[in-house]
Amino acid sequence: MHCLLWAALILAPISSAPSSTAGDPPTVRQRAEPDAAPEPTDSRAERWRLRRWEKSRHLRPDLLSGVERGFLWLEQTNFLEINYRGFYPRYSSLGPGAGSAPGVRYWKPDLRGSKLDFQSSAAISTRGYQEYDLQFGRIILTGPPPFLEPSGNVGISQYGDSAPGGERFFVYGDVTYRSLPQEDFYGIGPDSRETDRTDYKLRDSTLDLVAGVEFNRTFSAAVRVGLLDVNTSPGTDERFPATQEAFSEETAPGITRQGDYVRLNTAFFVDFRDRLRNPHRGGILSFSFSRYDERTGGALDFNRFAFDARHYQPLGSVQRVLALHFFTSVDDADRNASVPFYLQNTLGGSETLRGFRHFRFRDVNILYLSAEYRWEAAPALEFALFYDAGKVFSDRSEFDLTGLRKSWGFGVRLKTTRAVVLRLDAGWSEEGPRTYLSFGPSF
Repeated sequence: MHCLLWAALILAPISSAPSSTAGDPPTVRQRAEPDAAPEPTDSRAERWRLRRWEKSRHLRPDLLSGVERGFLWLEQTNFLEINYRGFYPRYSSLGPGAGSAPGVRYWKPDLRGSKLDFQSSAAISTRGYQEYDLQFGRIILTGPPPFLEPSGNVGISQYGDSAPGGERFFVYGDVTYRSLPQEDFYGIGPDSRETDRTDYKLRDSTLDLVAGVEFNRTFSAAVRVGLLDVNTSPGTDERFPATQEAFSEETAPGITRQGDYVRLNTAFFVDFRDRLRNPHRGGILSFSFSRYDERTGGALDFNRFAFDARHYQPLGSVQRVLALHFFTSVDDADRNASVPFYLQNTLGGSETLRGFRHFRFRDVNILYLSAEYRWEAAPALEFALFYDAGKVFSDRSEFDLTGLRKSWGFGVRLKTTRAVVLRLDAGWSEEGPRTYLSFGPSF
């Protein structure tokens, strides 16, 4: 309405002749006073001026709807920085299928003026999943590459975009404990069946030392070394049989013995994204090597090599982005050893193959590709179309693009300017539709 009024004033020709007296009606060459209606005329131009004058008498300031006010609040609020005396709400998930997991983190940097930081968190989900962790030392806020996280969660990386004071070196101790009572298992290999679904309970704990260096804004390297203790038992989901009842050591290595490992993870990370957790351009290249040595024997010793590449390409505008993801992981068991089923990488769920259930496929080797078209309707709201493809396999000769499982769908994301906070994805595949509500970006 404001635009119509200004257009009327601009379009109406203005004469350099003296203005009329108060009692004179406005003419084609004179402006109409706001409180004086133009006199009726047969001129088409005058009729349009009369309509604009009538609208100007009823102008009201624009009012935001409740939805608009909500999005404005999302844009102006940084969820990841909300805290009270160092206590932050926890937004990361406890893992696929864990359900809603409210939690809290405590973050205390530069203890007593030193360069030492302290962080701890706790979370319990609606499905009984639990996770507790503690870190102490010089903690880098951007966090190490995802390969170095003890449980694959976002972890410390959600607290900032750089190390305190611009420092590049980090070293800290890390202790974690998880209890995951309803982990799904369908069998190993690409031919596993959805009808063979079972569940098991996984409990693990780690005691690690993490160290690394950011050589510059783009390149970093890190290492995690320590102890990993894993215990499995029958799951608590009464809808499905226990994994221990349906599978044996031959079909699910490690099911009859508990794992106690010395673990080493190293990773090299090239990051040229414009934003770490809400990228619009740039990309990531990362490579990692991991070694798992079983302390109680050598039946479950293996190496893992993984490569991850991501690229974000604006399509004419940063509001429209094509995001591409390629990931592969290869496990190499020692002679006469096997890779335990609970440490094998998987496909399916909210992170990969979103048209399939969580953990739907697993094996010693995986290959995964994904593409997303992202449209940022507002800084706090994003829509996406995605297409996923991937497969698991045991023989490296099968490393090709044949036999890929595929899924497709769309998603909605709520976010701040710095990070994706909440993500809803609906995917379809040969096994039907799936819907996932998750924290953080898809990749």
